[in-house]
Amino acid sequence: MALVICLALTAAGLIAAWGRWRSKGPRSGVRMLAWAVLPMAFYLTGLADLLERLGSAFVKFGASFVFSPKTWLGVIIAGVAVLLLLISGGLPKVPGRKGKKAVKEDSGSAPEAGRTGAGKNQSSGPQALTTGTGRTRKQAAADDDDDMADVEAILRRRGIS
Repeated sequence: MALVICLALTAAGLIAAWGRWRSKGPRSGVRMLAWAVLPMAFYLTGLADLLERLGSAFVKFGASFVFSPKTWLGVIIAGVAVLLLLISGGLPKVPGRKGKKAVKEDSGSAPEAGRTGAGKNQSSGPQALTTGTGRTRKQAAADDDDDMADVEAILRRRGIS
């Protein structure tokens, strides 16, 4: 079957190359001739059979994909997995939980000021969560506000508002 297709494509290409040679000149005709002989080269090297088997495999896969409940179940499970991965990226981190690295660092170091030997902060509540330097988040936010107030005062003195 591949031989018949390749012969037909080569014959059609040769006729087109002859017409192109006559109408647009030898340069264009030779270029068309090169394209015309490629189908026969594919057949003689075995690439045509490979392409035929590849096409047949795609058709079989497509037919089995459309009509197979097992395949659709696999597609659904893959979709759920992708959905779960997307959802997990948008979930907030749970405060109070430490990763493995942070737990190892806390267990090997001496207790910081303001912490008991158990590694917990003495005060409780959401404001008591500490930053990396031992200050609470509330204190760090207040320091940032003070810095901005200083910047705003300098800008007002310079006449920039």
